[in-house]
Amino acid sequence: MRQIVKDWFEFCEKGTKFEDGHFYTLFMDGPSKEEIKEIFKYFDQNIELTNRLVKYLYHPKPKIDDVENLKDELRRLIVKDFEDRQKILSELECFKNFLANPEFEFISDLEHNEILIWDDIWSQRFLDFMIDNVINEEEKIYIIYNSFYGITFDFNLQIFLFIPLIKTDYTAEHLFNFKRLGGIYAISDNKVYYSFKK
Repeated sequence: MRQIVKDWFEFCEKGTKFEDGHFYTLFMDGPSKEEIKEIFKYFDQNIELTNRLVKYLYHPKPKIDDVENLKDELRRLIVKDFEDRQKILSELECFKNFLANPEFEFISDLEHNEILIWDDIWSQRFLDFMIDNVINEEEKIYIIYNSFYGITFDFNLQIFLFIPLIKTDYTAEHLFNFKRLGGIYAISDNKVYYSFKK
């Protein structure tokens, strides 16, 4: 068992204090499935948290070689994802016009889409809303969330991993599958622009 995992046990069981950021590497360096189970045993949602992290770390990525089929599947997944998150989006003022007439457009210019992502304040508001709705204010919840930064900088994947600890019916499963296929998206001018990275 890695020392960082032993430190986690100390924190959860004895309340031992560690410096900020100490657990950033909790999931780095390929934790075993058994370690993952042990890390999450301190949460009521341990099975769902474990399943999601194992799926993220250890399941093979799907592959669609035909570009047209890939574009079709990405569109299907991102549309389904936005349908799934409609209840949340309806609570955010900035999405009112979008929900009235959602549009999805494929952009082959990956660079343009990446620029849109940097300016995508809409997605940031969605992510902020999700984090503001954690199940409680326990320190261990925020430590786990921050530790997901250690394995991915992608906020969408962090939300997928963290969602069992958020008060929501949204699962982010379609979003996860979209990202696994290399999908990227941004929201601008009441429209979702999507593309993919190989």
